[in-house]
Amino acid sequence: MNRAHTVPRLLRRATAAACFLLVAVACVTVAITGRSQVRWISNVDLAPDADRLFAAVLADASSRGILVSRSDSTADARTIETIERVVAKITEAADVSSRYRWDVTLVRARHVNAVVLPNGRIIVFAGLLPLAQNEAGLAAVLGHEVAHLVAEHQGERLSQAILAEATLQTVNLVLALANVRYRPLVGAAFGLGAQFGFLLPSNREQESEADRLGLLFMARAGYDPAEALAFWRRMAAHEGSGPWEFVSTHPSYATREAQIRQWLPDANLYFANRSLPLPRDLGELARLREAEQQRIAEARRARERRIAMAPLATVPTFPKGYWFEFGSPLGGGRYVLERTEACDQGTCNVFVASNGIEHVYTADYAEAQYRSPQGTVIRYDPPLRLFQWPLKVGDTWSHPVRFVLARGGTQQEGRTQFAGEVVDYDSVKTGAGEFLAFHVRTTFAGRPFKDFWYAPEARTYIKLTEHSPSGAVTFEVVNFQRTPEPSTPLSRE
Repeated sequence: MNRAHTVPRLLRRATAAACFLLVAVACVTVAITGRSQVRWISNVDLAPDADRLFAAVLADASSRGILVSRSDSTADARTIETIERVVAKITEAADVSSRYRWDVTLVRARHVNAVVLPNGRIIVFAGLLPLAQNEAGLAAVLGHEVAHLVAEHQGERLSQAILAEATLQTVNLVLALANVRYRPLVGAAFGLGAQFGFLLPSNREQESEADRLGLLFMARAGYDPAEALAFWRRMAAHEGSGPWEFVSTHPSYATREAQIRQWLPDANLYFANRSLPLPRDLGELARLREAEQQRIAEARRARERRIAMAPLATVPTFPKGYWFEFGSPLGGGRYVLERTEACDQGTCNVFVASNGIEHVYTADYAEAQYRSPQGTVIRYDPPLRLFQWPLKVGDTWSHPVRFVLARGGTQQEGRTQFAGEVVDYDSVKTGAGEFLAFHVRTTFAGRPFKDFWYAPEARTYIKLTEHSPSGAVTFEVVNFQRTPEPSTPLSRE
């Protein structure tokens, strides 16, 4: 028998047998993407090993003094709380919050990485945080890692490795039975083909799949999916060009960016409407996209109709003793127009809160001063033009401002830019009822300052969101003076 002809025939038979094994052993479908994967090992199967691995990592990190604890410092406690907050949002958005016992561990190491084990344990290396920069950047990474868990990629990779090894052993057995002289060389070549022809491309496919699912998860969690692009660009700059895509287990950064750009419109559906359910497959995702586009178009037309019907909102005039009451998560209080006083702009209205804080407004509702009972005074020169009258959706304005902060016998000054924009006119519900209100957004030094919802009917803003580095607080009107009768006498200083 001619062994030169026998070897290819035997290899073809061995390969065919391996391929049959590939299809027949275990073929399942990944949720949402619908990709068929060969996997007979699940996260449940891997959980005991993941528990042991997690315990080993904890022990090693603890012995080396690099395990970060809340008790280490206030900054470390805040960092861990931030990571846990992002994880809670991502897992809720991925519909797996109750499926695993999620636990976050922060390791003080320079590795730019995070790992989600098949048991729900999450290890974040501190080197990742500077590149993440913010919660959205962290959500891009953790969304990607949670996606690996949701798609059960760990079990798939292990199944592939076992299958590749079994196929290679089959080829070696066939070659041995055929007594082929070059069995080691042929077997090695087949093993190399399994690596570059099967294992590595599958890993790149899994990474791309995790990118796609991760975008949906982070968007549904309330994080701008465009931040994923910004994060991977920072990663590319940090790591350099990296290996050729052909020999890498990850897509090249150029490929990754192109794919993310392609998938962003789908993710933006969830960023715009977080109540949308996750799709069962890509067909349903396409239908959701079409329905959402129709909804957005109709909402745009409805908004245009509302804006067209908006009344002319002119500068309000306040009766003597005009009052309104606000409520917020921090508490409530009453504001009363107690008096007027002379100011550089002529005559200003002084509203006094029930806690003693005074807000001084010009006749056209520009904010001139803030005064606290403790003696803190903030003056704006010129006053902050909170509204540009008459209010009209789409109008914008800005002006330079000098501000002076006087407190405890000291005084600080600064100059910056103040800006405002009327962004919408819509129905707003508060504790005092439902109003049609103009939404006015303002910025101070380029950062969000205050959002107002001004209702001509109430002659004031019926909702206010104040922004600060520590977060945003929203106040809503729960009651206001509906008659021209004064609640307290008005005096002039």
